[in-house]
Amino acid sequence: MPTNNSLFFGRFVFRLRGFSSSSSGFTFGVIGRFNADGSGGIARGLEDVNIAQADGSSAAFTQVAFTGTYSMDSSRHGTMKLTVTSPAPWSGTPPANPPPAPMNFSFALSLDGTFGGLIETDGAATPAYVGSGDFQVQGNSAKFTTANIVGSYIMSLAGTAGVGTGAVNKGLIGRLDLAASTALKGTIVNTSRSDDQSGAPTLTLTGNYTIDDQTSGHGTFNITGTANATINPYTISFYIGGQGRFYALRTDKNAASGSPDGILLGVVRFLPPTAPFDNTSLGAALFEMLGINGGHASAMVGTFVSGQRLVPPSTTDGFLQGILDLNDGGSVPDSPPISFAGPNGPNPASFHVDPIGRGTMSIKLGSVTYKFVFYLRRQGIGFLLEQPADDASNRGRSGGFFPQSVTSGGNGTFIGSTGVATAKSENGLAVLPLTVSSNSGSFQNGTGYISVLGFAAVSGSASGTFTITDTTNNRGTVTVTSSGGIAGSRTAAFYLVADSEIIVIGTDATNMEPQIIELDE
Repeated sequence: MPTNNSLFFGRFVFRLRGFSSSSSGFTFGVIGRFNADGSGGIARGLEDVNIAQADGSSAAFTQVAFTGTYSMDSSRHGTMKLTVTSPAPWSGTPPANPPPAPMNFSFALSLDGTFGGLIETDGAATPAYVGSGDFQVQGNSAKFTTANIVGSYIMSLAGTAGVGTGAVNKGLIGRLDLAASTALKGTIVNTSRSDDQSGAPTLTLTGNYTIDDQTSGHGTFNITGTANATINPYTISFYIGGQGRFYALRTDKNAASGSPDGILLGVVRFLPPTAPFDNTSLGAALFEMLGINGGHASAMVGTFVSGQRLVPPSTTDGFLQGILDLNDGGSVPDSPPISFAGPNGPNPASFHVDPIGRGTMSIKLGSVTYKFVFYLRRQGIGFLLEQPADDASNRGRSGGFFPQSVTSGGNGTFIGSTGVATAKSENGLAVLPLTVSSNSGSFQNGTGYISVLGFAAVSGSASGTFTITDTTNNRGTVTVTSSGGIAGSRTAAFYLVADSEIIVIGTDATNMEPQIIELDE
């Protein structure tokens, strides 16, 4: 007899950012791939893991085999257990803080079954592990050759370094230009560039890449640069996902350090051939960013519209105007959202863009000017990384921007999943039936799933109301009426990306670990 398990079928790639040890919260990153058989079985699983250790070092493992099982308790939600094939590569002389094995997940599935969100639910285990991530259908392995991936890409990697109040967010953002040497090997051309969260000079990148497992779509970027030996060289492991998209994890084993490096996890996206970028290329977009300030999560979501600088005339410089919502470790503006506009303010904002698509932004909020570096993929689409503000603060917020395309707003059942930055964050999923009428609506008797380090995972009813407050920017506010809030927040702001996609930021000042939540049909 058919069951909901048949809805979860195919080849998938996944990524997870997590934390281990209920007392310390050491960060780890995982990327991998698996086959779901439509009947509750997981086969042909492989994962790459990098996990922080107490002395500031990290332990990395690649292409670790696993199997598993899953069970769909509804058409949009299920649970999954993945078990590393014995013997695990760390079982002989395991690191003091070993990777999780097995891993238990709660997951939510999109309406078409091609992607979803997941949280690890081993928060009460010994040792404890939790995390948040996502998965997507993987492409045809016959196309996993250099001939099919040669070209230009934009990468965005980020991750936590350190623990507790000493935790910071680190990031890496850049452009990779790939040339082919053989069917499974190629070079990283010296037109490649990268920046990190420190504000150090932009690096020129060179190196090579290899597809070492064509069937699974696994490979590595072996990158070198011309400066900044602190990240030179480094190795990034990847699994090819959908067309033009890789999940990526830095798999260097960090050395012991009192100022540890981050476990960098993220995506690499194809950059279509395009004319040189200029100051018309930013356009209008919605942006979202997540980082750390003083050991607590710092989240920002907003919109901007770019304009050219006309006096004196320029093809590379321009101004920004827009709004943003901010929760900086529980510090929330009294009257959100915040408006910014350049050049005359009151919160002036400007940008510069180079022909390759690398650019910088600055937004002055009050007395502090915040600074960002970005790389464009196409008109109004790219990745962002925050660098130190002019008051020397460095939240290291990382994220992206993309156009809004909204016609009628969203009705139907949406799945939600969190992005997390700190060990105390609530890792959350939700299945929410949204009902919209004009500029307001509600979600009643949805289900939320929460996993927190040191505690058993829980689920419960999720209900609330929402109202569009700004039809120009497609922004609104949320009030949660059920207990527990949404990922720890009783109030939130939301921005419509499209009729089937919404970005939510927790605006509850009592929640010092605010989340960014993505809702999709």
